[in-house]
Amino acid sequence: MFNLANLREKLKDYLFPVFCLGCKKEGQWICADCVKRIEETETTEFFDAKKFGIKILFSALPYNEGSLSGRALKVFKYDFSEEIFDFFAPIIRNYFLKRREYFENIDMIIPVPLHPRRRAERGFNQAEKIAKIIGDVLKKDAPADAIRRIKYTKNQARLSKTEREKNIAGAFEINKSSTTPLYSGVVLDKKYNFFDKKILLVDDVFTTGATMRECGRLFANQKTKGVYAFTLFRGK
Repeated sequence: MFNLANLREKLKDYLFPVFCLGCKKEGQWICADCVKRIEETETTEFFDAKKFGIKILFSALPYNEGSLSGRALKVFKYDFSEEIFDFFAPIIRNYFLKRREYFENIDMIIPVPLHPRRRAERGFNQAEKIAKIIGDVLKKDAPADAIRRIKYTKNQARLSKTEREKNIAGAFEINKSSTTPLYSGVVLDKKYNFFDKKILLVDDVFTTGATMRECGRLFANQKTKGVYAFTLFRGK
């Protein structure tokens, strides 16, 4: 039977072949042999919640832009190659399967949002994809619209610590209530209540912490039980 999806994949592979970021072998972004080279290094850091907005940061991988995993992240975020997330997905899933007891009291998983314009440019939000996997493992809600990004900012990657803080200041707001269209004439009114909740903020990379700090501070007056954070990478 004719399968259009299979034909599209074959044409894509023929016109835009993929080569392993590690050994240049054709066929996958990261081949099975090179996957074995990735070392997971758990990082757990404690913060003054009143100053920083979060209590503890958990990270799965060290970030080095020249490393294999670092190059994979750059392709994922800046070349908009969503399929490379298949490499990161098991790393995230295994991290939380092994440490499920650390997070059993988390009530809500909230991804750091992209500005609508940035999301349209990229086609996806990497933090949402990470949060979804965590939610599936922990069997917890992971609403993608609990925080809104209301300011279109420069890319943080090439800015200094001070520039990052200025760039991201005022970029987010709490979205306690939103309406989602279901079908013509009908909307679903969703109300988010953060009172007495333990919240896990999720993003891809933590370096200076400017973005996570800005998001964490949004919950200062929400009377939560605590705000924690997970990032796939911990940079320096």
